[in-house]
Amino acid sequence: MATPPLSDALFAAAPLAVRGPADLMAAARAAPADRPLVVAAPDGTAEALGPGWPRALAETFSDAWGRTHPDHAPPPVVLVWDCGPAVGFALAALADWPAPPGWTLVLAVDADVPREAVTALAARAGAAGVTVRTTPAGHTGPDYSGRTGCGPTGSVPSTSPK
Repeated sequence: MATPPLSDALFAAAPLAVRGPADLMAAARAAPADRPLVVAAPDGTAEALGPGWPRALAETFSDAWGRTHPDHAPPPVVLVWDCGPAVGFALAALADWPAPPGWTLVLAVDADVPREAVTALAARAGAAGVTVRTTPAGHTGPDYSGRTGCGPTGSVPSTSPK
């Protein structure tokens, strides 16, 4: 199943926090069939596990899903990866991202990152099928203080594939 283009409607609710493949498996089993599963890592995951975590999550989940549900595909997954103010960290995550089928990576950077840096990141990310969004100032964790930070407020022009 192809991942549908991102829309702000996907980000109407806060992404579900997943700590790893087991959390993602449980969420995927319970996910509605009519829309992508939007998830994010808990606060501090990026700093603790590094820019390779999105790739490791996607690969481990895909392997586990294939073993436990060989007769049907997993739901499309949108992974919101909070990079905070660290554009270099976002670039490292982007370079490591394998773009697995059915997955969309959203790199979230702080709204106070210079616009030029966000625009340059968005151009590079767009070429890889990755979306870049800005988060509101002072956000914390995947719920971004009640908003995902990936919605229309503060959004960078969409870089999602058409």
